[in-house]
Amino acid sequence: MSGVKVVICGGGNGAHVAAGLAALNGADVRMMSTFSDEAERISAALAANNGLLRVTYTDAGTTKELDAKLSVVTKDPAVAGKDVDLILLVVPAFAHAGYLRALLPNITPGTVICGMPGSPGFPFEVDGILGPELSAQVTLMDWATLPWACRLLEFGRHVEVLGTKESMRGSVRLGTVPSRVDPVPCLQSLLGQRPVLNASGHILGITLGSVNQIVHLAVMYGQWYNWDGKGLPESPLFYQGINEETGSLLNSMSAEICALAKKISDTQGVDLKSVLHIYDWYMDCYGKDISDKSTLATSMRTNASYRGLRHPTVVGEDGLHRPNYGYRYMTEDVPFGLVITKGIAEIFQLPTPNIDRVLAWSQKQMGKEFVRESAGGRVCGSDIGMTRAPQRYGLTTVEQVLGVPKQ
Repeated sequence: MSGVKVVICGGGNGAHVAAGLAALNGADVRMMSTFSDEAERISAALAANNGLLRVTYTDAGTTKELDAKLSVVTKDPAVAGKDVDLILLVVPAFAHAGYLRALLPNITPGTVICGMPGSPGFPFEVDGILGPELSAQVTLMDWATLPWACRLLEFGRHVEVLGTKESMRGSVRLGTVPSRVDPVPCLQSLLGQRPVLNASGHILGITLGSVNQIVHLAVMYGQWYNWDGKGLPESPLFYQGINEETGSLLNSMSAEICALAKKISDTQGVDLKSVLHIYDWYMDCYGKDISDKSTLATSMRTNASYRGLRHPTVVGEDGLHRPNYGYRYMTEDVPFGLVITKGIAEIFQLPTPNIDRVLAWSQKQMGKEFVRESAGGRVCGSDIGMTRAPQRYGLTTVEQVLGVPKQ
C-alpha cells in the first residue's frame, strides 16, 4: 500500500522479512530495534549493500530475489514513530511492552497496533500501557502466528523465506476513532497474496485459543512431575513420548478453556468460535500428518511433523540429562500464556482445577509465584508483574477484560 507509514518493531528473522515485503509493496518502512546496538548494525549492513535489503523466496516453484529499500533503521522512537499509521510488532511477547512504551508519545487516535504474533494477553498489555482513553481510540490486530518460516542469510542484508503459511488466523478490535488505514486489507497488501488473512471473532479468542500454553506445559508436567531427580542418558521424546495420562490431562485443560469460552460467549454475546478443543485443533492443523487419530495422545505421538523432537534438558558434568525449566516452554508459556487464561477464568468465576494443578507445579519449578495458594489460588502472586495477566494491569471486571468501556 503506497505511502502507508509503518514501524516494524524488531531486528530478527521475521522483522527483516516484514520490513522487506512492506517496502517492496510501497510502504514507508521504518525499522526500529531497541535491542543493544542492533539498529546500528542493521544500518551499517544496509549501507554496505547500497541501502538494499534482499528478500529471497520461492513462488510457484521459482526462486526469486528482490531488493527492498527501507526509509530508516533506528533505535529512536521519535524518528520511527513520526506520523505512524501502523505499528507492527514482530518480536517475542516479552519485548512488546518496551516497544509500546517507547512509541507511546507517537501513538495517536486512529493508529493501528498489530501483534504478529500478538500472543496471549496482547490486548491487556496494550490497554495497560496506553490507558483506557487512548487504548479505546486505537485499532488492535492480533495474529496467532508469524506468517513465515524464515532465516537470515546475512544480518541486515539478506533474508530468506523458507515457507509461507497459506492462511493466518487473527482478530481485530476496532477503535472508537476510525483508523487511518483499513487494518486487514492494509496488512494484506504489505505482506502479499499469502498468507490469506482471516480475521474474525472477538480478540480474546486469540488469547484463549493459544495452544502452546496447554500443550507445552501439559507435556512438561506429564514427563517431569514425578521425576526422581536422577539424570537420564538422553533427553526424552517430547511429543512421541507422551502417555494416555498426559493426553487425558491435556484434554481436560483444553476442556476447561472451551468451557470458559462458552461461558463468555453465552453471557456476553461475543464470538469466540475460534477457540477450539485441542483435539479438533490437531485434526485441523495436522490431520494429514497423523496416522493414529484414536485418542489425543496417539494423535500427538503419531504426528509426523513432531517426529524426533525432544524435551529441553541440560547436560550435567556426568553427561546425563535433566529438565531445563529455564526453557521457553516455561519462561514464555507460563507468564505469557497459562497464567493469563487462569486470570480470565478467575474474573469470570469459572473453576479450572487441571490448569491450576499444572500452574502450581510449573511456578514451583521456575521459582516464581504467579498464583498465590494462600489467597485461594488467585492470580495475585509476588511475580505477577512478569506476566500479561489482566490482574497485572488492574483489569478485574468483565467489561475491562472484553475491552468494553464502563458506562
